[in-house]
Amino acid sequence: MQSWLFHYEEVATLDTVDEALNVAMRYPLEKEAVKSIYLKHIIDEIRLSGKYMAITNDVLFLHTRDHESVKRPFISYVFCRKPMAYYGKQIKHVFTFGSLDNDTHRLMLSALSYYIGELRKDQTLKSSEAMKAWFETHYLKNE
Repeated sequence: MQSWLFHYEEVATLDTVDEALNVAMRYPLEKEAVKSIYLKHIIDEIRLSGKYMAITNDVLFLHTRDHESVKRPFISYVFCRKPMAYYGKQIKHVFTFGSLDNDTHRLMLSALSYYIGELRKDQTLKSSEAMKAWFETHYLKNE
């Protein structure tokens, strides 16, 4: 099983979706979990269908299906204390992720949706270590 990279970061504000993406992708890029072209492909997705990446009134999933650019699966979560306006929504939770294949991509969309529900009940899940433990317990144990 390829080890997953998990990252959590809290920021005071994010002014634009481009800034949110840059903050969320900084760590995966630094750790070489993805090639830099992955960032461009997410930007292309945002330009094409960005408003649909806001899955609730406060959650944004910035992602693409460019599996060839992913070297190591990752989830990056940025929590913004002051909500960012985005297509009439007030975004506080920004996630980006990369997977190595379509099946894992679909699994991670499902897992992240469930994680967000759990996060709303348990704020202690807001850390890289807690997120990693939660995903390993609930979704990655059979991988």
